[in-house]
Amino acid sequence: MTIYETIKAAISVKQAAEHYGLKVSHNGMACCPFHNDRHPSLKLNEDYFFCFGCGAKGDVIDLVARLFNLSSYEAAQKLALDFGLDPKPPTAAAMVKPKRPYIRQFREDEMLCFRVLTDYLHLLEDWKVRYAPKTPEDALDDRFVEACQMHCHIEYIRPSSDEEDEIIFRCHTLSDDMDRLIHRLRYGEIKFTGYDEHGISTIVASDIYYFETVDNKVFAYCRQSVYEVKERLYQLEEVIEELPFMRISKSMIVNIEKILHISPALGGRFEAVLENDEKVIISRLYVPILKNKLGVSR
Repeated sequence: MTIYETIKAAISVKQAAEHYGLKVSHNGMACCPFHNDRHPSLKLNEDYFFCFGCGAKGDVIDLVARLFNLSSYEAAQKLALDFGLDPKPPTAAAMVKPKRPYIRQFREDEMLCFRVLTDYLHLLEDWKVRYAPKTPEDALDDRFVEACQMHCHIEYIRPSSDEEDEIIFRCHTLSDDMDRLIHRLRYGEIKFTGYDEHGISTIVASDIYYFETVDNKVFAYCRQSVYEVKERLYQLEEVIEELPFMRISKSMIVNIEKILHISPALGGRFEAVLENDEKVIISRLYVPILKNKLGVSR
């Protein structure tokens, strides 16, 4: 691990910005120090920053390098000193090595998922017989109800050499989640065209954390990148209607699969923490809708 990797793993962009005097709002916005910014236009995430006004962007080392007119190495040294980190990278012998290659680990995790789901399927089959009511007057056992509601077969039919792959779904009821899954398999992944300082990129919908309107422009936020898209929010809502996205305020649409947890905030609003540790505010108008999508009763 190099000094750059050590710094970026230990210090977030937002931490560094606040440490060096930038006032960061609850939604990660601040006045950009790289141009005459009267209204906050600098977006600060855990891994990167991006200014909607002047286009400045980069990671935590780039931020400090620009703030103090330093080289990348000097900025890394300054961050290490100011945050009490050892600027010397660990030796190869001291670095923790993964127990197994990532691909092998992925396959093992995949097989574990299959085993768990298979065990659950067998359990449901057992409950559906063991706890079935003996007479129409008997009260329904919760385990029997769960077995009836959740029992779902997904069969993979191995094709012969002259046949196509076929997936068959057999469900007690067609839930919204199952409907979305079938839609994805049938029509493929939705993609958008995004624009940044490097040119034009194709963005896969599942990689997007949220869309946000800033200064009458719409931006798609991914884990480490920000792209401008030409669609307006209402147009995006039509395109991603079948996907796990929903509007949470007048200016934002969020991917609910990227939400780690939500908690109450002031004024009846809620705060959602995303997988990249970024926080977004859910307007109270949209809180009941989000709770319903997430299956939260209270």
